[in-house]
Amino acid sequence: MKVREARLRRMARRRGLQLVKSRRRDPMAVDYGGYMILDPDRNWIVAGELDSPRAMSLDEVEEWLAWPPDLTVEVSLESGCDEAECLAVAEVFEDAGVRAAVRGNLIRRSADLLPWIIDITVAGLVWKFLSAAVAGAGDDAGRDGWKWLRGVLTGLYEARRASRAPQGGVILRGEEEGVQIQLPPDLPDQAYRRLYEIENLEAPLCGVLVWNEEEQDWTDALQGKMRCAYPGCKAWATQSRVHRPTPTVTLSHPFCDSHAEAIDAGDLTAWGTHPGRRSSR
Repeated sequence: MKVREARLRRMARRRGLQLVKSRRRDPMAVDYGGYMILDPDRNWIVAGELDSPRAMSLDEVEEWLAWPPDLTVEVSLESGCDEAECLAVAEVFEDAGVRAAVRGNLIRRSADLLPWIIDITVAGLVWKFLSAAVAGAGDDAGRDGWKWLRGVLTGLYEARRASRAPQGGVILRGEEEGVQIQLPPDLPDQAYRRLYEIENLEAPLCGVLVWNEEEQDWTDALQGKMRCAYPGCKAWATQSRVHRPTPTVTLSHPFCDSHAEAIDAGDLTAWGTHPGRRSSR
């Protein structure tokens, strides 16, 4: 047992994770002899959960760690959602060949009942995840990968149909790209097809991609909605830039391509500071 546990701890460490064992000594405890897997850098429970029936056995730990990293996602639902809904969402991913750690851990405060949410985080590139998922689904799915994703989305919305909360939406995040993709239930087939064609997803204005029906492409949610912040410029903004004049102040403005380049070259005019002067720190 100890040799096997040590081997699994090494497997977890190679993936930047930590295997944690329950310290309970009462054989009747719900998590006695159980484990969970943590991401120590973010203090995030990746799989299993101590002090609950979700604590994992060593067999379950080994099966989880043997799963391809590219096919593992973290899924957050709103706090307070039913356990049955978490399980239903997890089943959708499992049926699709994707390992998902589903948690009801998104805390939102409002006097009203807010729409439900399914927030999916991919550790690497979204394109790499989609490609790996389709490859794992077999040749039939590989020929029409976008249909695989459409099926997953359909299943997720169906899994939340019984929720007490109003209908919400699904968000797919790529940690490496720093982009989140809004996936409403009424996306056309072309949106799914196009998502599989883009290897480097970018949303340089606000970090959020939405389907633009007019352009038939995925575009930044703020595209065509904000003007360049450079004095005298009336062009549409295409990128955002951040400036920190002091350790406690952070400014963020949208710029057109040409003035974004000027900002990168050291032009501080847009921040209210003359280019020849140094901002105070």
